[in-house]
Amino acid sequence: VLVLAGAAAVAVAALAAPPRTSTDMYRYAWDGRVQAAGLSPYAHPPAAPELAPLRDDWLFPTGTSCRGWGLTRTREGLCTRINRPTVPTIYPPVAEGWFFAVHLLSPPGSRHKPLQAGGAVLAFGTTAALLAVGRRRGDPHRAPARAALWGWCPAVPFEAVDNAHVDTLGVLLTVLALGTATAGARRGALL
Repeated sequence: VLVLAGAAAVAVAALAAPPRTSTDMYRYAWDGRVQAAGLSPYAHPPAAPELAPLRDDWLFPTGTSCRGWGLTRTREGLCTRINRPTVPTIYPPVAEGWFFAVHLLSPPGSRHKPLQAGGAVLAFGTTAALLAVGRRRGDPHRAPARAALWGWCPAVPFEAVDNAHVDTLGVLLTVLALGTATAGARRGALL
């Protein structure tokens, strides 16, 4: 219980600010928006004229000098928070599915908070999965300390929650897959 409470507290604390060290989250939000419009984020880069109707002042600020952290200007003069706006997305399909799901569950105009909240859920879920797998597969007395190495690690709130990096989804899926694979023939067959 202490490990999970600590992991939850660390994740909630990271929700207090917008992203600070990475602009990846803005691409995630954009890719989710593009998919919700029935388009493929692999087909066009964010700066493509075909996607102009999807742009808003959050991801594509207007009336600014386009100076400041996380802002970039394309050769065409378009100001955006999205990194590499002239390149289609590089993220794999499972990540794109995550971006789409978060977009669908997000209230209109909610900006970065849903992605951060999703990152908090993934980080907390990873802690819970590590705890469960460690208790079942390893030494049950050491499982809490080992799960706390992830749940209380200072990098987790910054990268998984504050910056909402999609890598956290990969970590959770890996822990779940390894837990399933080591559970025995009957449970492993479900994977």
